Amino acid sequence: MKINDLKKQLQKESKDFVPDLKAQVFHSLNIETKNKLRNPSFKYRFKPIFAFSLLVLIFSISIFLINNSQNPVTPINVTYISIDINPSIELTVDQDDKVIDARPLNTDAVLLLEDSEGLKGRNSNDAITTIIDLASSLGFLNENNEVLITAFNEDQEKEDEINSNIKNHFINNKKVYVKEITEEIRRLAKSNNISARKMFLIQEVIEENPSITMEEALKMSIKKLNELLRNYSDESINEYRFKYRQGVKGLSESKNEEVAAYLNSINEIKESINEIKEMIKENEKPIVIKSYVDNLMKNHFPEYDYNEIVSNNFYLHLLNNLEQEINHKSELINELISIKYDTQINMFKRNTETNFNFETDFSFDEILANNEYNQFEKEAIKLIAQIQLLMNIANNNLFLLDEITIKIEKLVNDYNIIIASKEISNDFRENKIAKDVLDKYQGFRGNK
Repeated sequence: MKINDLKKQLQKESKDFVPDLKAQVFHSLNIETKNKLRNPSFKYRFKPIFAFSLLVLIFSISIFLINNSQNPVTPINVTYISIDINPSIELTVDQDDKVIDARPLNTDAVLLLEDSEGLKGRNSNDAITTIIDLASSLGFLNENNEVLITAFNEDQEKEDEINSNIKNHFINNKKVYVKEITEEIRRLAKSNNISARKMFLIQEVIEENPSITMEEALKMSIKKLNELLRNYSDESINEYRFKYRQGVKGLSESKNEEVAAYLNSINEIKESINEIKEMIKENEKPIVIKSYVDNLMKNHFPEYDYNEIVSNNFYLHLLNNLEQEINHKSELINELISIKYDTQINMFKRNTETNFNFETDFSFDEILANNEYNQFEKEAIKLIAQIQLLMNIANNNLFLLDEITIKIEKLVNDYNIIIASKEISNDFRENKIAKDVLDKYQGFRGNK
């Protein structure tokens, strides 16, 4: 047999060596099969290249996301403005100079920002002014400290423009300073392709945290650097905010309950007065009217004393006076409740202690035992309420003792002046409440 014939024979036999059973099985199951066009060359040349390229792309994206989550890059169109008074606050401002976020960088700032929900959407200078005013009203800003403002942006030109803008806006406020940057810092920043104030911030961070290298710091965002410089703890700030809000919630609930109770009491008195007025209008006999008036006086106006039966006109005049007195008493009660609530909120906003002990008793029955006070006596009543409140707060919150003592001394001085004035009646001076407040103050000073 020739060689060529032998090759042909081997090829023919090889086809039957491993039988192709797929076609037979499909045929037995009544499944049609179709011949697919294939391109082996394309299959084996394209897929490895495509798979490798896809793998490289996925790997690159993963690395980018990991790095960006650890050291996010600050967007160029966003500016961060730090306001340092102690409290320290960071404003995030968009490219249109609108505040899009305000966050506390320490616990002092948490309470300051509780009253500044309206910062978002305002321009940066308006927001800074609001923060300075709040800090001043709460006692954070005084003759011993100042406001340091620094605006950070990844774009140097934009950063300089914003800082210059802030400086010009507050040029007449001697308490406000905008951070100035030396030429040396600017050269160093330029060589590292970052803004000058970010370079200054990096140097401050490294000085406070020597374990951080320049290479590491250069990769950090401005927000991250601000956090490191101030030992920022999101957990501590959230915990502090939660405890404060829980305390305020409890205080508000106590206040609202007492207000509701007073309103109900006053409404009951007014209803009784109106009922008697209606009886007078219907010409009820004076002796009948007197019995109703006596009952009203006994329950709500015990200081009034009379026994004679007089005319219905007298009773009508008396009821009108009582109604007017009730309205005045209601105004005084609202003022006393507001004083007690606002004083505590403002005191605690100025401190970083988290163990708040609020004075939640809003009843003033003892102070308001007498319904007839002139305007000067009402001012004295307000001072008594404030002095008693502050002494209670100091006794329950010893970390506030020194600060509160100064306030109490001023209030006692004001009280002594007003109680000595000729507009104060002798009956008021001899009143137990008027005397007790000074006795309690002397005991307070002795226990310091």
